[in-house]
Amino acid sequence: MIQASVSTRFANSIPGDENVEIREHDVGCRGRVVRRECRDKPFGGNRMSRMPKANHASLGIIFGLLLIALLGTSSATTARAATITFSGTIDGFNVPPAAAAPNIARCGPVPPNLLLSFPVNAGASNLGSFSQTGSHCIDTTTGNLFNGVSTFTFGGSDSFFATYTGTIVLPVTAAGSPSTLFFTLTGGTGSYTGATGSITSTSTVFLNADSTTSFHTTFAGTINTVPEPTTMSLLGIGGLGVAIAVRKRRKSHRDEAGEGGI
Repeated sequence: MIQASVSTRFANSIPGDENVEIREHDVGCRGRVVRRECRDKPFGGNRMSRMPKANHASLGIIFGLLLIALLGTSSATTARAATITFSGTIDGFNVPPAAAAPNIARCGPVPPNLLLSFPVNAGASNLGSFSQTGSHCIDTTTGNLFNGVSTFTFGGSDSFFATYTGTIVLPVTAAGSPSTLFFTLTGGTGSYTGATGSITSTSTVFLNADSTTSFHTTFAGTINTVPEPTTMSLLGIGGLGVAIAVRKRRKSHRDEAGEGGI
């Protein structure tokens, strides 16, 4: 018969084994002083147990699901969760310079300032096909371009907006006049919601026989995007699951250490 050093007894406290007596100091199957005979047996409505193997498997599953979610999100957003490079070209046309109109509110006094709007032109880039449209003010004496606004539209709902300034060599001739624009991104839609960044374009503008202009433009710059809300949700849920699993695992290790009593 096993006995401890404290006088008060809890006789027959282990069902099915009347030959084992547990005293107050020998706290039974919940404490750190654990008899071999009472391991894994109930005491006071509680059972001491090792961490089920399923919990270890669950931890692996959680890590796996988190990895899959991250990879899936990365693929779906084409790596648009940080700073990406943008490069592209457009061969397009513009309205005749004579089509520039006064807009004192936006461009200032006339002369020399006029507002020039240009139609949609299609281009190609490392991010896919896109179209661009916009307008800007032009100082017809210096060739300075200012208060420009532009939209770059890609497939689906993806687009970004920009303001810009620049210069063009006047007068525009059939031989071609160089032009440089500096774009500052101010937001967007779809994958480019909240986008920032900067893009520079260099162009050669040609005066055509019908008084329209055509141009070849090259773009180069960077776009800073933010993770989509679904990405942040997946990261939060995955991180919470991992934290819970790790906490349970640590608790199980502490319980197993207490089970090592004689």
